[in-house]
Amino acid sequence: MEPMPKGCRRSGGPVRAGARLLAVLALPLALGACVFSKQPLSPPGSFRADTRMVGNWAPKPDEDGNQHERISVRQRDAYTLEVIYRQFYDDRWHRTDYTATFTNMGDYAALNLGHQTRQYGYVYLIASYSWESDGGLTIWIPDPGALFKDIQGGRLAGRIHEDDTVFGDEEAVLSGSSEQVRRTLAAIPVDELFVWDSGPYYRQ
Repeated sequence: MEPMPKGCRRSGGPVRAGARLLAVLALPLALGACVFSKQPLSPPGSFRADTRMVGNWAPKPDEDGNQHERISVRQRDAYTLEVIYRQFYDDRWHRTDYTATFTNMGDYAALNLGHQTRQYGYVYLIASYSWESDGGLTIWIPDPGALFKDIQGGRLAGRIHEDDTVFGDEEAVLSGSSEQVRRTLAAIPVDELFVWDSGPYYRQ
């Protein structure tokens, strides 16, 4: 189990595309309860990457002047970003690498960031991000409970995992087609789906 960053907290505030630049990510960062998809939301190369994310990011130092997370993003090509996430715990830095591509979800953009996990194989985590007024980048994570009824009712192919999960909480792993996952996500109000946030992170 990977620990959850100190910046990850439950948020009651809305995350609306009209209020902030919003995108859906599929990235398995260590950000708490998660929704994974076996399929990307669209084929690689379908949409151009948001290159504003390129660079090095970290949260503001804590009261002791320490920073326990670092995110590095570089552009591979016009459609792909490579993300390196580093987190300090157990007295050392841990590194995880991801490859990100984007998807247009209509009301908001979408990013597929794949990662090989021991538990589920290669998967994509559903998440979101927003730009803050002071230039900070906040990562938003969905509530798996928002999809439980669809999974249990057979409207969305997938499984709910409670034991031996990646981040130690209940996780939804979707096995439906990209179209089915996109359709299900689009039917859920954004501020009901994305309820966890981590950050903000600032350019270094």
